[in-house]
Amino acid sequence: MIRSRVHLFLTLLSAGVLLCSTLAGQAATSVYVTPDGGLYALAVSGPDTAENALEALSSPPYAAPDGRALNSAILPGTHLLSLQISDDRAVVDFTRDIIGDGLDEARLEAIHTQVRFTLEINGGPASVSILAAGKDLYEHLPPLNPVPANTQGRPPVRLAAGTLAGKIITLSPGHGLKWSGSSWTTDRPVYCAPLNQEDYHNLEMGIYLETHLLEAGATMKTNRCTNKSYGNHAIGEPWWHMGPSAWLQHKGYPCSVYANYTGDCTLGTGASEATDNIRARGLASNYDGVDIHVAIHTNGYKGDCVGSGCPSGTGTYYDSSSSHAAWGAVSLDLATRIQNAVISAVRTQYPDSTWKDRGTPDFAGSNSETRVPQRAAALIEHGFHDTCDRDAVYLQDNFFKSLSMWAMYKGICDYFGVATTWGMYSSELISHDIPTSLKAGQTVQAHITMRNHGVLWNSDRQFRLGAVGESDPLSAATRVQVASEVAPGNSVTFTLTLTAPSRPGTYVTDWQMVRDGYTWFGDVVRQFVVVEAVDSVPPEIAFVTVTPNMAAPGDSLLVEVDATDDRSLASVTVEGLPMSHVSDRIWSRTISAAAGLGGHSLAVTATDTSGNSTPATGTYTVAGILWASGQSLNQDDIIALLAGQYLFSTWGRVTSVTVDGFALQGANGETVQVRAPGHTFGQGHFVAARGRWDGNATPPALICQPQHVRRLD
Repeated sequence: MIRSRVHLFLTLLSAGVLLCSTLAGQAATSVYVTPDGGLYALAVSGPDTAENALEALSSPPYAAPDGRALNSAILPGTHLLSLQISDDRAVVDFTRDIIGDGLDEARLEAIHTQVRFTLEINGGPASVSILAAGKDLYEHLPPLNPVPANTQGRPPVRLAAGTLAGKIITLSPGHGLKWSGSSWTTDRPVYCAPLNQEDYHNLEMGIYLETHLLEAGATMKTNRCTNKSYGNHAIGEPWWHMGPSAWLQHKGYPCSVYANYTGDCTLGTGASEATDNIRARGLASNYDGVDIHVAIHTNGYKGDCVGSGCPSGTGTYYDSSSSHAAWGAVSLDLATRIQNAVISAVRTQYPDSTWKDRGTPDFAGSNSETRVPQRAAALIEHGFHDTCDRDAVYLQDNFFKSLSMWAMYKGICDYFGVATTWGMYSSELISHDIPTSLKAGQTVQAHITMRNHGVLWNSDRQFRLGAVGESDPLSAATRVQVASEVAPGNSVTFTLTLTAPSRPGTYVTDWQMVRDGYTWFGDVVRQFVVVEAVDSVPPEIAFVTVTPNMAAPGDSLLVEVDATDDRSLASVTVEGLPMSHVSDRIWSRTISAAAGLGGHSLAVTATDTSGNSTPATGTYTVAGILWASGQSLNQDDIIALLAGQYLFSTWGRVTSVTVDGFALQGANGETVQVRAPGHTFGQGHFVAARGRWDGNATPPALICQPQHVRRLD
């Protein structure tokens, strides 16, 4: 924000001189501007009063003691008319020379920065009103150019559940790339590397806040791109790097919103668009007709500062100027709610109990983002990005950013008088696959998927999946680590190793998210698991039959298995192929006879639900086929020699029929008995039959399968 480019060197002209804690201190100190846009504090000659320090702002020395040039946004010839301080507010009145040839938003903010820090260094308050010959300085700005009415009216609200449903909120993460008149630049440089520019970490914090507000049902209007995967602007920079003017132009806003000061609708050419970029933030809120405008910034003061003298803390600003008078009280309420929530969260949950509460100062017209929106507006300055050994470290911590933005979301809910939809610590069960039954001693891996609706989870901050009650009958481990950071709105799957106890019974395994040292939270995963005694008794196989047990190559064979188990069979296979459970004990499958002649065996395995198995074997013979007349088949001595090695095929006319067979008379008048259960032949049919010769039957007969007898007429 306006304090973020501060590069403050407390260079005093006299050895041993300290900063004063009251307005009449040991040395008056003025804050000037360095060529890189930072600030430089320098003790000045004359009375050691705040008035003297303010008077000196228009006359910077040619150079600082370290050799760098010093400038000032307060123009030469400007003089202090008066300084009044009451009720933690300063009113500073300069001569009209401060206006010069004109005033824009960027210089107004720079003036306010110099004056505010000069007063703060000399013990003054943070709320400052700046006047020019008795008139508010901001009133000397060129007026806002008219913005056409939004023909679509107030944006439709999202059809979403949540305590902020129906509310429309502008989220304004500060700064972003702008056209400087010669190139695209950030508003703020890098301080305390590897911390990135304020322009970028403001946006990263804003993503967390937007997630919470959306999950609460709010309709969001953002004046910068909050999707890091959105792609690149035409200049090659990611869209999330771009400032409000570029983004609002891209989103179809009128030129009078994104280029209100210059009127140049072609961005990236011509004069500096710094004031356009500043004004666009509040004008977009007015154009959209939102309920509130909230802005996110970080602060700066001393520039890459290390040590106990470096500034720290959070302040949230509002505007009570006449331009914003109708919204001053509600803006203060909004700022106060946000400030209180953020301070409480950082002090108790980060935790840093010494985090400084810098209050809710009044910009008093000197900041466009809190003055221009015609609605409640608040701007948070969260931490000092140039305090390298504290605040800047925090600003690199995603948990700190997430925690702070959840607290800002809570402050917004407090302003609207509603509860948060999701708490600071919130988790939702998405799924789990914990089994309902296990065998005693059995070990399985189970998975639980949780969605985070609160602050960011990581292992450094002691977020884990925990066993409720600090013990679990199925797990020796009572914690499962969060493998990586889980941002709000994202999900994570935990893998648990569960082992059933040796004693049969019903057990409860239950798990919940926990931040150790703070609280258990969110949905509880509770599963009843029946543990069964170990089954060590294998199945029993009474018999395996193969029908027919003599077949030609490729014939269909019906394999039947009589199998039982003391508990439950899981499967029966033949040659590795699953068999069908056709009745209480019988399993069957049809397979094809092998191609090779001779005896063959079939491997049968019965397996129970505990994994116990029993093997068995079925046998059959693959035989050749001999054509034989009835006369030949009736020659017992010859057929007896061949019957165990061959199948026989014959033909003739049916002369008599029984339920399970018929008599077949050949051309020579010899009759052969054929057994073929289920046949449909009648007397006089001319039939061919193939099968196994059973000479021991009474009378001897050709034993055939139904598929091996057929009519020939």
